[in-house]
Amino acid sequence: MKKVNEKALPTSYKVSYKIARCKKPHTIAEELILPAAIEIVEIMFGDNFAKELQSIPLSNDTVSRRIDDIAEDVEQQLFGKLRDKLFSIQLDEATHSNKDAHFIAYVRF
Repeated sequence: MKKVNEKALPTSYKVSYKIARCKKPHTIAEELILPAAIEIVEIMFGDNFAKELQSIPLSNDTVSRRIDDIAEDVEQQLFGKLRDKLFSIQLDEATHSNKDAHFIAYVRF
């Protein structure tokens, strides 16, 4: 297993989170974001700093794993808050005009 720089790991998670929030393909990180960031840093600060950015793991599979890790963490936080507390739950299903179905859960505690 490859060791990741201690600054590169949280950076990888932050970029993956932004990709998930924007609902962009996971490949955008290695195809656009990282190359653009390297060029920006290279121009502004020089080659040495730009080379450090290359250690940030942003492959398609890595971004996908990071997003799964973030989702799992959010789920565990929610379960932690709801455990041993009274709460109510309301479920709703909606269909958009393009026939996409959405399942929504409202939780009040």
